[in-house]
Amino acid sequence: FFGIMADVKALEHATLKVPYELLNKKFRSTQKTIDRETSSIVAVTNDFSARISDSGSKMTVGEANTMLDNVVQRLQSLKRKADDGLEQELQLVDTCKSRLEHLGDYVKEGRLTVSSVQSWKRKRMDRMLVDHCLRSGFYDTAVQLAKDADIEQLVDIEVFMVSRRVEDSLASKDTIPCLSWCYENKSKLRKLKSTLEFNVRVQDFIELIKVGKRMDAVRSVRDQIYSYTYAEVSARSFQPPCRKLFASVATQDSHPKESRIQKTSCVVASSPSDQPVTAHVCL
Repeated sequence: FFGIMADVKALEHATLKVPYELLNKKFRSTQKTIDRETSSIVAVTNDFSARISDSGSKMTVGEANTMLDNVVQRLQSLKRKADDGLEQELQLVDTCKSRLEHLGDYVKEGRLTVSSVQSWKRKRMDRMLVDHCLRSGFYDTAVQLAKDADIEQLVDIEVFMVSRRVEDSLASKDTIPCLSWCYENKSKLRKLKSTLEFNVRVQDFIELIKVGKRMDAVRSVRDQIYSYTYAEVSARSFQPPCRKLFASVATQDSHPKESRIQKTSCVVASSPSDQPVTAHVCL
């Protein structure tokens, strides 16, 4: 029995960890959203109460109705966001439950017949094939295999679909989805000491220079890259080529040399340590 448990623990750690981490992340996100909406509602109601209790304030019926409508709209928004968060959390709970039951089928006493063990191992092999396809970039093949093997709740397709959308956006020179993803996972990235966001910010800077928006590029360095560099990127990561690139904005003429910019325009793709981070940060 203990040998079986050791085998399951060694090979199935991510099977339970991923949905649990996603559930924890969603719970914290929903909690922050509810707290933010609640604070907004309290502020509006306090303002309304103060206006009513102020004897010198002449509030008309129309103004009172407007403020009450505002409170009602905010309450409805809070309920909608809370319901959406709860629905997603319940889906993740069901995923955790399904995976626990799947792993439990292998270790339950009295069920270790030859046929049941072979069936369970075949399902595990399908899961491993799906995971390998996802990590290798064969997303459509992984989705079809998971559907055919009826193991969609036992694999982490959605995590990799998010990664795929980020990768596709970067390939089309759109950094907004990647930056949004970095913001959502900033705590994980900080723990991994990743420079992914820094590299994306530098790429934004390069693209602005290439289209001649030099003042926007300067603001980008000042508001985004400079503060990020000294707060979270080590001195080794902030390489001299980046410093020279930033400094060149103030010294180049109105037509920066395309060759100098072109050499640096693959900064996001050329960082080996950060390429797999979108696929692994939630694992």
